[in-house]
Amino acid sequence: MPNVLLITLPFLNPRARYYPAAYVAGIVRRSGWACRYLDLNLRMYLRSAEGVRDAWDKNVLAATSIRPGLFAAQEALREAFPFAEDLIAATLQAEIRSHRPDLLGVSLYQTCRAFAHSFLEILDAHDIRLPVLFGGADCFPAHYAGKYFDEACAPDLLLQGEAELALPAFLAELEQTGSVATRIPGFLWRAEDGQVVDTGPPAVPDLRRDPVIADFSVYSGEPGHAASVHNTFTSKGCINRCAFCNEWLSFTPCRRREADAVVRELLEAKKHDPGWRSLWLLDSNFNTTVRHVEEFCTAVIRAGLNLRWRSMGCFRVKLSDEALDLMRRSGCIEMMMGLESASQAVIDGMGKNYEINEARDAIRRLVEHGIQVRMPIISGFPGESARDLLTTCAFILAHQGNEHVSFSYSGTCGIFQQTHLNKYPEDFCILPETAGRMLQFELLDGFSTPSARRLRSCLNLFAIGETRKASSSDALSKLLETDFNDPCVAEELAQLVSVLGHLTGGEDEALRLLAAEQTERLPIRKNRAHAARSAFLSGRLPGISLERWLLGDKNAPEVKDAIVDFLLSRLEALARELAAAGEVDFRQFRKSLYRLEVLRDRDPSPGDLQLETMRRSAFDHGRSLIFTGTALDSRRDGPASMVLAWAGDHFIELHYGLPSPAAAEGRPGRGCEFAGFWGKIQERYLREHPLELQLIYRDATTSRTPIGVDLPPRH
Repeated sequence: MPNVLLITLPFLNPRARYYPAAYVAGIVRRSGWACRYLDLNLRMYLRSAEGVRDAWDKNVLAATSIRPGLFAAQEALREAFPFAEDLIAATLQAEIRSHRPDLLGVSLYQTCRAFAHSFLEILDAHDIRLPVLFGGADCFPAHYAGKYFDEACAPDLLLQGEAELALPAFLAELEQTGSVATRIPGFLWRAEDGQVVDTGPPAVPDLRRDPVIADFSVYSGEPGHAASVHNTFTSKGCINRCAFCNEWLSFTPCRRREADAVVRELLEAKKHDPGWRSLWLLDSNFNTTVRHVEEFCTAVIRAGLNLRWRSMGCFRVKLSDEALDLMRRSGCIEMMMGLESASQAVIDGMGKNYEINEARDAIRRLVEHGIQVRMPIISGFPGESARDLLTTCAFILAHQGNEHVSFSYSGTCGIFQQTHLNKYPEDFCILPETAGRMLQFELLDGFSTPSARRLRSCLNLFAIGETRKASSSDALSKLLETDFNDPCVAEELAQLVSVLGHLTGGEDEALRLLAAEQTERLPIRKNRAHAARSAFLSGRLPGISLERWLLGDKNAPEVKDAIVDFLLSRLEALARELAAAGEVDFRQFRKSLYRLEVLRDRDPSPGDLQLETMRRSAFDHGRSLIFTGTALDSRRDGPASMVLAWAGDHFIELHYGLPSPAAAEGRPGRGCEFAGFWGKIQERYLREHPLELQLIYRDATTSRTPIGVDLPPRH
């Protein structure tokens, strides 16, 4: 009987059995092939030094291995794992001698990427000549896929999608022909002339009509401790289409398994490992429908599985009290809910389809039913402002002291392959030439740089540390490592200081900090970049002289300490105010931050008075107020525009960026053409506010003056 040797590589969680190996084993054995499993991930972990294992357990190595250029070189791997080549080669050679596999199947997650190329080099160096098939989540087109063929050592072929239908068809063909040169849809392979052949996407399986049951017997015989966590899934794909995420692209359309099939699989797992109780459902979004939730939970209760399980969910689908009660009775102890941001503007831009106050209420109801809630945070999504950041910080701090609510991490926004951010960068004001840079992308406004985004992540991390009642030393150290003299960081800090001062009654302290005399001046080479932003900031924070702030040395120890102390003390003050306020309307909270006059109790400038006069006139006569401001875009050496619109009782900041091609050619343009991402926000306000907004495109070199615009007829 032909057989496959399934292999997993570092860096995976060593505390959990790698579920895809058991699932693929079920597919292989159903196809009439024998299957063995070699867990090189666990074997490498057990051989590693204690310090390396500690970093492995904390996911430090997993995060590092994804970054290009790190851990990928053979030299780096040998330094961290000097025994790796000997262990892998000896183990493989022993397996080949004993069981003579016809195919090596390597299942890859993105954290295995660094070891994948080294694995192929080890095979080549030790003359192990067996066909190698790469598959798994990292081989989907929205992930790494064809990039595995960019190196000299490449797999013989790669399955670029779901395996339920494509893999059995390929195994049957391989048994007959002995060749990997297949035309079955779903594969990549390199021809003799060096060209990579792409046979197209694989057939999409029907998870209900022909379910696969994972074969957990494949784990038997592997060394090491018993797994503390088991995995399975109840659905593939996601009902959301988040702009930053490529998960839904890999599994389209969203499909669900029969609840009874999932329970049957869990009972099989119990036979092979009776002691386990902890389960992680690998669904991208468990609560795709209320019916699906109720069916699964009812089946688990009926089978008497006695589990403690966790999964991921979304706020888009509102769960009934009956569904939440079933979840808790079936053993649900925690849900990881995709919050990402507490600013409605950013949530809308991400395309997450929920209201922030709905999320607040859903969290409360989950906790009331005894289910803990964990939420990730993304800092620096395109279009996020200082006010959006502080709204998210406030949301985090509002849950301070609630031991049932936690925030798992605060990462900076990245651009993954084939996401909306990657395919349509102009819609989000991303410079197209930077859309492939993952974390290093740049925006048209020239302000939201990687450095500024890291600053935002630090503040979110500090807020998260406060909610955990734990040390915020990590966030503090990262904050102190930030270059405060970076022009974009300086601009971000000025806004954060001013808005936090306004929000927490620290206006006078904020004014003193922004206007403080600094003895050291920045080098001339940085002065131009700072000066280019001076006019822009003066427009955003009218009445404040920011020349000293922009050109002073903010990295001087006493200055940096003062800035950090102010930010952290004001966040702590905000936490106290939120605790005293009780339930907070976070949609209104963000709107309350939208004031052109950021700092109170100061003498208004002539520009303020002119703007206030125009505002009152526009409001009294039912007109929309458009305010255009100009600033020098230092990167492009050209003008940029800022557009504010008055909507009843607050300003809507649509965007500051370069005019659209439509505007440059004198053609009528919609807000989304001018402002990319912010046009979507404008459309939401058109629906929600009685005041209809209209953008008027002006020459960006025009002096900054308010313009009253007659409203169009209402249909």
